[in-house]
Amino acid sequence: MNEQRAGMPDSGSSYEVEAVAARYRALAERMTARVVSIDDTGWVQPSPCEGWTARDVIDHVVEVQRWPLRATGTNVEDIPSCSVDPVGAWTAASSKLVALLEYPGRAAIEIDVAVAGSMSAAAAVDLIVCGDLAIHTWDLSRATGQDERMDLAEAARVKTQLEFLGDAIRGPGLHGTPLAPPAGADARIQLLAYAGRRAW
Repeated sequence: MNEQRAGMPDSGSSYEVEAVAARYRALAERMTARVVSIDDTGWVQPSPCEGWTARDVIDHVVEVQRWPLRATGTNVEDIPSCSVDPVGAWTAASSKLVALLEYPGRAAIEIDVAVAGSMSAAAAVDLIVCGDLAIHTWDLSRATGQDERMDLAEAARVKTQLEFLGDAIRGPGLHGTPLAPPAGADARIQLLAYAGRRAW
């Protein structure tokens, strides 16, 4: 098990799985509210992610949910394809991840995180999945004209974790070059600017 570093979740047996589960559920509910409101026209709209439509965004998000599920031996074969049923794909994937986090024994399974080493599934969800979900919920909101608000405490927490991950978050298919936020920007604007998104 790797030594904990600043900004990195504790992956030990005392890891606060319940807190991660609650955080994930809240983020997933926000994403679900966006996803169920998108019609066929909305899914083809361009997103803030260069070269990606709204459907490409949710396809990426669903794949990120599949990662800890696969790594802990959870069946993902029954999750629909986003090309056919993006709402069903998101609903199935997020429901499975909620179920995983509700069982501490499964959430404590050690998995490999390419950018941070070995840690519990719960810690990996906290470090990677929750932040990815927070940012891409905003991407879908911007692409489809929905509510772009974000919990400011969560935004600040995600930015701290992205800073820990450093350059590993940037590149094709990842986040872009950080932008300079305007003076007095709130935590949401600062997070999105750090992730290469102009939200002002």
